[in-house]
Amino acid sequence: MPCRRTIGLIIANLLNPFHAQMASGLEREAAQRGYSALLCTSDEDIRKERGALDLLRRQRVCGVVLEPTEGSRAEVEGLVRSGLPVVEVDCISGAAGTAAVLSDNVAGAASAARHLLALGHRHIGTVAGDPSLTSGRERLEGLRAELERAGVPLPDRWVVTARYTAEDGYRAATALLSRPGPRPTALFVANIEMAVGTLQALHDAELRVPTDLSVVSFDDARWATLIAPPLTVIAQDAARLGRMAAQLVIDAVTGTAPRVPGVHRLPTTLIVRGSCQPPRT
Repeated sequence: MPCRRTIGLIIANLLNPFHAQMASGLEREAAQRGYSALLCTSDEDIRKERGALDLLRRQRVCGVVLEPTEGSRAEVEGLVRSGLPVVEVDCISGAAGTAAVLSDNVAGAASAARHLLALGHRHIGTVAGDPSLTSGRERLEGLRAELERAGVPLPDRWVVTARYTAEDGYRAATALLSRPGPRPTALFVANIEMAVGTLQALHDAELRVPTDLSVVSFDDARWATLIAPPLTVIAQDAARLGRMAAQLVIDAVTGTAPRVPGVHRLPTTLIVRGSCQPPRT
């Protein structure tokens, strides 16, 4: 039975502005090329992801764009063996035979580190992403490598990891702040949803941003300019990620591009706002 002119899209969470913008970019690109998009969410749960993939198979989609979760590799390899084009976005599962579109996580996190170092910070901590995900590992790697180049250590006690949710960001930041010893003068937060929880944890601990702690977040959101002070961020072009993923999967469907065009990394942008200042002496 022939497939429909439909692309399946599985993302983690529509509440995250990054995912919503990415989905919007994909849907618009697909529509311009005569395709529709069928959206599912996984909540970073492999069981929900499998259910979504089963649904997309039943709907006879002609290709899948997937934000993989931990454990996605076997599922993705099964899709590839069946001949269904797959493009991964934001993270990489490690499955052979797929294309991927990512932000340059390492360079983005490194630019956050350079900004804090230029302000004079030498005690920098991080609310890092889930290390089982490419983005979580790469953002921590970029931060750590840039600090090492400057001769600035990143103590283990100032590194906490969590899922990309506000609730987990709150728990992780609270845990970091409660650890014995001096606290950092600046925090790098691995995504904007975690930044919501981190800022709440700082508020509950009666710590002021940026007087007591400077904060930089990976990702941007409209609300980041509306708080006081506005949040300094490493912005991703989420809509462009979605558009490129749509282009790659449709090109694979139509045979106008190789099935394995490789990994594409899009640049990020440091947007300096008011949440960072030099540390207090």
